[in-house]
Order: sequence, then structure tokens, then C-alpha cells
Amino acid sequence: MTVAAGVALAGPGVAAAVDDPPEEGRISAINNADEVRAMEAKAAASPQVQQAEAKAAAAQAQARKAVSAATQAKKKAAASAARAKKLGSPGAKRSAAKAKAAAKQANAKAKAAKQAAARAAAHAEEVRRSVMRGESSSQKAFLADSSQGATTTDDSRRSVVLDLANQARSAAGCKALSYNSLLERAAQGHAEDMARYNYMGHVSRDGRTFDQRIRATGFDGDRIGENVGAGFSTASGVVDAWMRSPAHRANILDCRYRYLGVGYVVSGGYWVQNFGS
Repeated sequence: MTVAAGVALAGPGVAAAVDDPPEEGRISAINNADEVRAMEAKAAASPQVQQAEAKAAAAQAQARKAVSAATQAKKKAAASAARAKKLGSPGAKRSAAKAKAAAKQANAKAKAAKQAAARAAAHAEEVRRSVMRGESSSQKAFLADSSQGATTTDDSRRSVVLDLANQARSAAGCKALSYNSLLERAAQGHAEDMARYNYMGHVSRDGRTFDQRIRATGFDGDRIGENVGAGFSTASGVVDAWMRSPAHRANILDCRYRYLGVGYVVSGGYWVQNFGS
């Protein structure tokens, strides 16, 4: 059974046309948040992340110590100033001036310590994100040769992706997916991020996982999933590649899903399917 511009879906009871070789590109799939949690746990256990987090914790402890010292110095300076005002003696005034200078110095040290702690925390987070991106990239379930990418644009491509997915679902006995604007918002944002920074995976360059991106739109369905692709010039080409890969095909033919959102960027041929129940 051939569908959409000569591309055949390799679904249950649907054979791929022998004269239609798969379009070249790369794809990756993820299903539900449990996989994200596993990726996060693996990243947290990595030596790089643990070392960076240990340094961040030490810097934070040092900052707390410095802040405490600054607080005590401030109290001491206030008490010394009150004593100098009461006594009015030169010695009391000199002591007050010294206490004030010490408080100022302690406050500067506390400020520097807090800045250092913030930098260490940011570095630890960047290391975690880097490891997460590496974990995401390693999950490519299917790899084909690179493509020239897309050269034209047409918003009807979202409809093509939805229609092809629903044709495959119908053949598998699943109900058709309804289009969802919140899932589209998450999918389009991720497609644009991948295109802008030239990568492919389920963890954004800023470290957000696919479930975090979807939940951020307000979508609150129980089950979510994502298929991504890069280097595909046509909607039918990327759906064909997804259907030829077990992990991506499993997402498309998961009868528990009820909704779909699609994102794509012409330059580089980036595509995203976000599923939800």
C-alpha cells in the first residue's frame, strides 16, 4: 500500500515499495519520561558531573562561611560604632573605624565567594547538560547517510506528517491522532533549536529534556513521546524513515497516544513529532 508521493509506510500489513528507497537522514526516538530519568541518573553518576558538583558544593560551603563571617563583622562594627558614640573617646572611635573597615572587607569577601559559588554551580550545570546531550545523541536508533536537506517550505507538511501517521495507525488498528497546538509549540521550538545549533537529540542545548519542553507549554497528558529527524527534505521521507525504525515506529503505532504536534525547519531538514495522551 503506497501513500503520499510514492512513499510507502512499512507498517503492519503495509510493505515498503521497492522502487522507493528511504530518504537519507538521521532520526532518534524517545518514549515517556522514564527514559529521561534514566539518562539523568546516568549523567549524575558520571565522574565529570560528580567532580563538578563536588566543586560547586565546596564553593557553596565557602560562600556560606564567608557570608556568616560578614554578618558577624557587621554586627561587631555596629556595636563598636554604638560604643564609640556613647564614649566619644579617640580609642573607641579608632576601634569603631577598624571594625567598620573589617566589616567592609568581610562583605567584599562574601560577595566574591558567592560569585565563585554561582560560577561553580553554573559550570556543574553545564557539565550535566553536556553529558545529557551526549546521552541523547547516543540514542540514535537508526542512522542513514547525510542529506542535502530541505529547500522549500509549506505548512501543509504538518498535515502530511499527521495523515501518514494516522494511515499507519489505522493499519495497526489504532485510533487516529488529533492535532494539538501545545504539542506543536513544543515540537517547533525544539526543531528550531536543533537547526540553530546544528545538533539532533531529545535534550535541548539549554539542557531541557523533551518532557520538560512539552510540560512547559501547559500540556498535561499522562503519556508523552518524541520522534526527531534531521536531513529530510520531505514530510513523507522522514515519516518513512521513522516507520522503518522499530523505536520510532513504536511511538507512531502506540495506541495509547491521542494527540500529535509537528515541528519542522526547512534549513537542514529538521523534524519533530511530539505525542501525547
